[in-house]
Amino acid sequence: EGEQKFVGYDTLEIETEVLAWRGKDRVEIILKETPFYGEAGGQVGDTGVIEGEGFRMKVENTMVTGAGIACIGKPEGEIPQRVLARVDRKKRLSTARNHTATHLLHAALRKVLGEHVRQEGSLVAPDRLRFDFTHFKPLSPEEIEEIERIVNEKIYENIPVETLWMEFDEAIKAGAIALFDEKYGKEVRVVKIGDFSMELCGGTHVKSTGEIGIFKIKEEGGIASGVRRIEALTGLSVYEYLKEKELLLSEILKKAGGKEKDIIQRIENMLERMKEFEKMNRSYEEELVRVLKEKIRGEKTGEVEVVWEKVKGSKQMLRMLADEIRKRGKTVGVLYRENAAIFLVAFVSDDLVNKIKAGTIAREIGRVLGGGGGGKDYLAEAGGRKPENLPAAKQKLFELCSNLT
Repeated sequence: EGEQKFVGYDTLEIETEVLAWRGKDRVEIILKETPFYGEAGGQVGDTGVIEGEGFRMKVENTMVTGAGIACIGKPEGEIPQRVLARVDRKKRLSTARNHTATHLLHAALRKVLGEHVRQEGSLVAPDRLRFDFTHFKPLSPEEIEEIERIVNEKIYENIPVETLWMEFDEAIKAGAIALFDEKYGKEVRVVKIGDFSMELCGGTHVKSTGEIGIFKIKEEGGIASGVRRIEALTGLSVYEYLKEKELLLSEILKKAGGKEKDIIQRIENMLERMKEFEKMNRSYEEELVRVLKEKIRGEKTGEVEVVWEKVKGSKQMLRMLADEIRKRGKTVGVLYRENAAIFLVAFVSDDLVNKIKAGTIAREIGRVLGGGGGGKDYLAEAGGRKPENLPAAKQKLFELCSNLT
């Protein structure tokens, strides 16, 4: 009995009473006064500890239920009437940093891309933030850089973050941004960051933007037609992310040799050499095709030549070779190679495609080899991972060709 009150905007620890609970091995506890924020508005629920006489429960998550804000976890001991509720301060502050950063990001997006930008969804967690928004095309590197710069500029300005309670109509008239699919009461909570950002929001925030530390966009991409997604980091998560990049760069430098300032030139030189090797390899394979197309011969089935041949080379080389061999006429066959998996090209000369299809051959032999395949009537491909079935695959080819004359 009694009404629950959320006190988590002002304190992270309080002595309070248990109003209700349910469950056995895993329980949900409703506190009379709770500092725990329940998952809502994209912000994850708080974690922490609830303790009492002979009782302790690690709060694994906090959810908003029909009964109120429920703390969820595995209890140790009997649940007493009075308890001490304590939110994980470190996680709450990290989450608050990310939540305030989403407001700065939203405002920066509207400033750089235009006022058509609106929030379509978000995730605010202790280690990262995700922000979905309306926009009609991918962001350019210059736009991402400008958005990132604006957000960090506002962080360094250390702007106070104000929370106000206002009537809904008054807040909208004052310029507050509301989510279109959200239902609001007559009185709403407004989070205001100087004259840069003003949004209706029930989440937890830092007291000033300087507490965010630093902001870094990690990824940007599309998730639906007209909807983009930004994933970003703040605070120590940025440090850890940049440290990973630093270690990766260090490993690249070790492999490539030289100093950091020379790495771009070294990579460009390597890419140029790779192009030269690829060109040389193509010339070599073209010459090999010219030789092998005359050398490779199959078994005669009536007037039809049936080819089953293992070939060492790239996939493209096998395609070229198969296309050359089928030009001999009255020819059906399979060229294959063995690496980690089997790759094969099935081919049928033009004068036989009305009797047998390369796609059918590829599909049937691919099935024998534990894979699949398909393609055009005259040229098709297949793959498989059962090299022990190659004798059976060869037999299947000759069965498929047995009625050809």
